[in-house]
Amino acid sequence: MLVLVSVPAQARSPEIADLFQLWEIGGFRSGLVLSPDRSQVAVFERETLLDEDDYRFHLVVVSSAGGGARVVAEAGGAILRTSTGRYNGAIDDRFPIWSPDSQWLAYLVSRPDGVELWRVRRDGSRAQRLVGDGRDVLAAAYLNDREIVFSSARDRATIQAEA
Repeated sequence: MLVLVSVPAQARSPEIADLFQLWEIGGFRSGLVLSPDRSQVAVFERETLLDEDDYRFHLVVVSSAGGGARVVAEAGGAILRTSTGRYNGAIDDRFPIWSPDSQWLAYLVSRPDGVELWRVRRDGSRAQRLVGDGRDVLAAAYLNDREIVFSSARDRATIQAEA
């Protein structure tokens, strides 16, 4: 896990709110993903929204040769871990998925009605939702430059009706 910290000009004792202003880069298992052509690294950064009791995730790309990071997509709030459709409260790590030609990134976006599958060009253009129909997309993988396969949970309405 990598955390960015900025130090104020005048030092003072840190407060609890200061900890929540840190942005986490990657997740518990790192989350850094090198493009197939080895020219770019993609990772999610997590911003804590203390007043909203939530997180906001941003998909970031940086050149593997160095340089500034750029946000290429917003990825919504936290995705909670699920087992058989029931959520356990732990936040799932997210990993961007590079297309074989290194031009596209597929990623999961958390919305109130489900976890959607999106893709975006590595420069941040042409973002498009691929799957978003009330089901939670659990995982995805590129088969080739044009095809993506995914797995999903049952739709949330069915799960809630059975509860």
